[in-house]
Amino acid sequence: MNEKQASLKVINIAERLCENAAKIRYGSVSATLKIHNGRVVDITHSITENTREQEK
Repeated sequence: MNEKQASLKVINIAERLCENAAKIRYGSVSATLKIHNGRVVDITHSITENTREQEK
């Protein structure tokens, strides 16, 4: 993956995380980049939604 492809992938993931984060009420979003020798070699992203039930 060259630098331009990695940059576009990071931007796409960031946009997807922002879109999905707007849909959840409680939870977390994260992105992790693995860098080797100054280059992004792996990208991991996750979205976790927590559900909360109201007590009656």
